[in-house]
Amino acid sequence: MRDGRGGLLSRVTIAIPTYARVQWLGETIASALGQTFTDLVVEVHDDATPDDSVERVVAQFSDPRLKYIRYPENVGIVGNFTRSLLAASTEYVIQLGDDDVAAPTLVERTVAALDAHPSAGMVHSRFSLIDAAGDVLVADEDWLGTP
Repeated sequence: MRDGRGGLLSRVTIAIPTYARVQWLGETIASALGQTFTDLVVEVHDDATPDDSVERVVAQFSDPRLKYIRYPENVGIVGNFTRSLLAASTEYVIQLGDDDVAAPTLVERTVAALDAHPSAGMVHSRFSLIDAAGDVLVADEDWLGTP
């Protein structure tokens, strides 16, 4: 797939919407960049944070797949998630909260599931809830209620 300028596009966008929450953002970005599936771009969508704290966290990484997008107007969490989804130009998009840590095989397994089921519109995975210290509070949570 090519972009409008003739360059090759990545297959997956990991979109990280954020607003003034940098406590875990670096770990979130590192987990996105550390995926076993590497044909991706990671976009941090800053919803007009009033200072440069988000930009400073992003600047700690030198990976060319990482993009920082700062918006001039705050549209709130739902608006920022929506515009990060609509801004993607890749085949697949994964939205990752700014306080989430993605398992290293998340993208690989998600792409495999979507490729295997081309009529699927989305994928949902199990997850673990962790506290601020990284301790697991609830392991293998399944909001779909499947065995």
